Amino acid sequence: MPTVAALLAAGRGARFGGPTHKLLAPLQGRAVWEHALEHLLSAGFDRVVVVTGAVELDLPKGVDERHNPHWHTGQASSLQQALAY
Repeated sequence: MPTVAALLAAGRGARFGGPTHKLLAPLQGRAVWEHALEHLLSAGFDRVVVVTGAVELDLPKGVDERHNPHWHTGQASSLQQALAY
């Protein structure tokens, strides 16, 4: 059975006080989401899925995307998308 990691990146980032969405905020020269994805990819999972929603992310090849059209309803809907994947 393959191992799968899910990066939940669909929310609106309402508690973040920066000038941009928290996932797009720069951190050491790259966006926050890119750091999180890098760590998942280096962990050796067979497959990685990113659940997106509020902002569009330019995902690299080999990473699957699952869009959560109900991202505004909360994290549970993103988790449901990841589990459905």
